[in-house]
Amino acid sequence: LCEFTGCYFEKCTFVPCGAARLVFVDCVFEKCDFSGMVFPKATFQRTRFVHCRMTGAQFQENVLMHTTFRECQMDYANFSIVKAQHVEYTDCALKESVFYQVKWTDWKLVRCNLARAELSDTPLKGLDVTSCDLAGLRVDIRGLRGLKVTPGQAVQLSALPVWHPH
Repeated sequence: LCEFTGCYFEKCTFVPCGAARLVFVDCVFEKCDFSGMVFPKATFQRTRFVHCRMTGAQFQENVLMHTTFRECQMDYANFSIVKAQHVEYTDCALKESVFYQVKWTDWKLVRCNLARAELSDTPLKGLDVTSCDLAGLRVDIRGLRGLKVTPGQAVQLSALPVWHPH
């Protein structure tokens, strides 16, 4: 276990190091590069990511509490088996990212590009994606109930092939 509290990281490049159970509390990451970074069983509490490159980053079995991602490049990111409370993604590129078994409370996606992203085994009831690009979104048909979309997005989603994960 390695904990960072009250740290400000600017223009840092992180490389996969094999460390598990990293904990970040009250931290800010600005213009950092996390491309390909693996965060196994990490915790992010009251943490902000601003203008970060996170292409292919792996957030598996993470806890995200009061965490924001703003204007981050997060294509191909993997959020699997994540517990998320009060998490917001604003103006983020999340193309072809995976959200699998995300248990969330107060999860916001604002003006994000979710083109060809996969949301499976994740309840979407109450999630508002009306400002997001959903082109080619892959979603478990069972999870669509209660997802907030625009009429145009509803038509777009209705044209998607029925997809059953695994």
